[in-house]
Amino acid sequence: MITGYYCTNIFSEQAKELITFYREILEIPFIKTDVDDSNGVYLGFIENEPTICI
Repeated sequence: MITGYYCTNIFSEQAKELITFYREILEIPFIKTDVDDSNGVYLGFIENEPTICI
């Protein structure tokens, strides 16, 4: 049984372009980053809710 949902991971060889698309075209802001602005980036609208992780 699923009891929670944290994020959707998206892996890409073109991560920087994908991040640019989500931030600039879809206007989804950074929630946090684990490493830097091109690796381990979490995008979403509300903290502590499911995010997109690139």
